[in-house]
Amino acid sequence: MIKTLTLENKYGSLRFLVGAKQQISELCSADFPEGVFFDLETAEKIALITENRKIQICFRNLKEEKAYLLYYFSASEVGLCFIQELDFSSPVMPSEEIERLQVPFIF
Repeated sequence: MIKTLTLENKYGSLRFLVGAKQQISELCSADFPEGVFFDLETAEKIALITENRKIQICFRNLKEEKAYLLYYFSASEVGLCFIQELDFSSPVMPSEEIERLQVPFIF
């Protein structure tokens, strides 16, 4: 199954292509095409736009800051995503906004 999804909110919009369903246990980022990876700042923008609903931002290697996006069909099935268009129209800095939105731990 391959489909295009568009998500939008007050931060902007994101259009991405979701690849075929795969078992998450069978994924290996070393096998992914280079076109699926993006940097940390893009990951922050995606997190704000998607609110991490039905998606997961994963990092191949923190030293390289190569992130990729998975879309969850179920708890065990995902589709690798290809970013087609990202429009971050909010004036806020993504990293600062994520920090501001963090809920403090209550002990």
